Amino acid sequence: EEVEDGLLIVDQHALHERILYEELKRLYAAADVPRQGLLIPMVVDLSAEERVAAEEARVLLDSLGVEFDDFGEHSVVVRTVPALLSDDDPVSLMKDYLEMIMDKGESAARGGEPTTFIEESLHFMACRSAIKAGRKLSPEEIGRLLALRESVEYTQTCAHGRPTSIKITLEELEKFFERRK
Repeated sequence: EEVEDGLLIVDQHALHERILYEELKRLYAAADVPRQGLLIPMVVDLSAEERVAAEEARVLLDSLGVEFDDFGEHSVVVRTVPALLSDDDPVSLMKDYLEMIMDKGESAARGGEPTTFIEESLHFMACRSAIKAGRKLSPEEIGRLLALRESVEYTQTCAHGRPTSIKITLEELEKFFERRK
């Protein structure tokens, strides 16, 4: 994006992730995360560890829009997913989420950073549904993304702390092309 004194280069995935994270955080706080019912509920086969993790995370998953029922000793059936992730494969969504929270639990047990499962879950959902890096956006999509940036209070970094954009001033460009010392 051209700005008054240079260029602003935007990481579309990081910016969209931050916007989605802030919206999910707001919806979660209001207990209003939109759900999408699955036309055909999906059976997810789980290891014993994943099954325990799913049970421990059941209330949190439900609050994030993922509803599932027991389906035998080592399986669950997913009935709803967050509306933001309705295009995602429910099986991989569930497996990846459980892997993430099991890894986070192991990290916390080893003295890793004390991020809550709620924050990590919101990061996971935002990252999962954000525009993928390298996807070519139409001018209209770019316009909507930049407009959304203006509606969110904090957009300097994505939910994981990576910058969403960098600014290169005209002076820096002139130095790069050896027009200025």
